[in-house]
Amino acid sequence: MRIAAVAILVAAVVAGLIYSGVLSRHEVEGAARKALTKTEGVVQEATGGYHGELPQNVNAAAKCRETLKKIEAAKRAVAQKKSQTVGTVPLKEVLDYLGWQKLPACPSGGTYSLNTLERVASCSIGGNQTASAEDDHMIQNW
Repeated sequence: MRIAAVAILVAAVVAGLIYSGVLSRHEVEGAARKALTKTEGVVQEATGGYHGELPQNVNAAAKCRETLKKIEAAKRAVAQKKSQTVGTVPLKEVLDYLGWQKLPACPSGGTYSLNTLERVASCSIGGNQTASAEDDHMIQNW
């Protein structure tokens, strides 16, 4: 809210300076273009070049979460078949259920852990404490 108020104040001052002839419109436009270019550079650097398409790390994180969901679903299915509600489920039984020989590697190089029934399956990369969960390698609600 404060930033919006400051922006309005700056715009009013600049408009007044242009109107009074202290600044030319071309000087203001040139300075605005330079500031916008610098701002775009900072945003690209902070977001890894995000341009409206999903960055590679977000795609890899999505694939990781899908794999975690498959692992967790298989773990729950094996546990239900055994009437088990707590503790560990044998990895071999989960792999057999999925038709896998071993747990795959995360697309970003992390490793998966089956964990107990009290905890969801996890990836060693995990979350990164950013505002967006799109780039996290974890499932939160099961």
